[in-house]
Amino acid sequence: MNNKINNLLIYGSIEDIHLLRVSKYLLTLKINSYFIDPLDLGDMSIRIGCKSSINNKIYAYQYPTMELALVDISTCLFWRRNKRMELFVKDEMSRNRFYAIKEMDNFIDGLIYSNALVELSSTIDRTRHEHKLYQLTLAKEIGFNIPDTIISNDKQDIREFVSGYEHCIIKALKNSFWEPTRTDNLSVVSILVNRLTLQEIDEAGAQSFSSMPMIIQSEVEKRYEVRLVAFNGMAVAYKVNSQDTPFGKVDSRRGNRYATFTPIEVPSKTLSQINSYLNAAGISYGVFDFAVDKNDEYVFFECNSDGQWAYLEKNNESCLIAPMFAKQIRNRLEV
Repeated sequence: MNNKINNLLIYGSIEDIHLLRVSKYLLTLKINSYFIDPLDLGDMSIRIGCKSSINNKIYAYQYPTMELALVDISTCLFWRRNKRMELFVKDEMSRNRFYAIKEMDNFIDGLIYSNALVELSSTIDRTRHEHKLYQLTLAKEIGFNIPDTIISNDKQDIREFVSGYEHCIIKALKNSFWEPTRTDNLSVVSILVNRLTLQEIDEAGAQSFSSMPMIIQSEVEKRYEVRLVAFNGMAVAYKVNSQDTPFGKVDSRRGNRYATFTPIEVPSKTLSQINSYLNAAGISYGVFDFAVDKNDEYVFFECNSDGQWAYLEKNNESCLIAPMFAKQIRNRLEV
């Protein structure tokens, strides 16, 4: 007989504000949350092929006391939170921890692929969805407006594309960080969105482009931006006044400390497209970035399958997103 799925088991940091907020609301619904922290592990054993019965119980930290408790994973819905602290190798201790975390990731992958865990969102679908080329292709198929886009490492093709627009932007396909060197292992460079000009293209050698493909898009003339969190037909959206900030006009992240985040209603057409997108991608929830252009049309930029949203509500009295997560997780459980 299958056990009832009535608990939430999280693979993520016990200090992650997103996880803590959702766990708080789940507790009011009498649902327990347990944490497997990749940086602070409890004991775990999975027995396979032994004469004795298989033991699929592990120790995890129970919210809110964060005391270790024995958890039967067959009773848990599993949330693999991919936004956790990244550890860079800077000394022998961090090298050991880095290896240990990678092995812990492999252990979790093994549990998932052996069907020992029931997931909130499929790891396989989420891994596919991390790629911006896939996101843009899917968004276009769904009917979203997207910027005209070329993905290329050919200098001449890129130059011809950029010459057709007043402004263009350039961004990475996936990797958001430039890794530190061994001699300077504390410096991590964040790669954001930047404008690309014909002059910069002409001054750069062909090898500057040929080493890797990159995303170049026509720049959208924005009125403002929208950060939207959607979960199984429900959505909470915030207007981001990025164009009123000193640094956020091209990439809103540069101006977040100066920006305001105001809850807004989203057009029904956009909400319908969002639901179609999540269903087609095979993910339960996503954090979407849109621009609203001068014609008040929503333009799709990207969707993160486990993006950041807590900062949107840090200055708001009402918290809307965490209760939405808690309600949707409760609906997935057998309680």
